[in-house]
Amino acid sequence: MDQQVLDLDGGWHAGPLFIASKRRAPMRHSTRMHGVWRRFYERRATPKCSTVEDRKAVRAMYREARRLTRETGIRHSVDHIYPLVHHRICGLHIARNMEVKPLIDNLRKGNYWFEGEPDEQLELALVPGDSAAESDR
Repeated sequence: MDQQVLDLDGGWHAGPLFIASKRRAPMRHSTRMHGVWRRFYERRATPKCSTVEDRKAVRAMYREARRLTRETGIRHSVDHIYPLVHHRICGLHIARNMEVKPLIDNLRKGNYWFEGEPDEQLELALVPGDSAAESDR
């Protein structure tokens, strides 16, 4: 640890003998690293059984967000209804778990998940042709 010695004018000093050096500020993740982690979480949240049509639907959501941004001048983004990373739930990176919304609304929502949305939960849980999910409804 790098320390600075105090000047001892007259042979004494009222303060501490050493001044501790300032601690370095914590390193922040760069934008590039944020993108790396984001893509990692998206790959991890994509089901192995997703088909080509599923992946096309996800890409169409991102294209729609870019189109709305160009047309309206208001920045839009793709929001995961159920967050990909959360301490209670893990959403999937599929089109049924996404919606296009203005960026400011997406940033306000953040990584939160609102339990008061049972209709959307049932809608996402309902898989076509899944008799167990249909009987729960």
